[in-house]
Amino acid sequence: MKISSVVPIIFVIILTVSSAVDAHPVWIPEHRCRQKFHSDKCDSKRCMQKCLEKRQGHGICSGSYCICTYFCYQPPN
Repeated sequence: MKISSVVPIIFVIILTVSSAVDAHPVWIPEHRCRQKFHSDKCDSKRCMQKCLEKRQGHGICSGSYCICTYFCYQPPN
């Protein structure tokens, strides 16, 4: 069997396994909202906890800001 015929099969297997393991829906870039919270010093653990309140939320610290990225049903204006 040639390697060129094996590559598509491996790709399909990887795609199937990764989609079965990950239960989150696909993010649509237009439906990604961001929110900033200012504090004296950003604590990454507290930032992540605050952002997890939102649907598929996730937070990162940038200087003294906690930046939350989360799924929103309507695209932001």
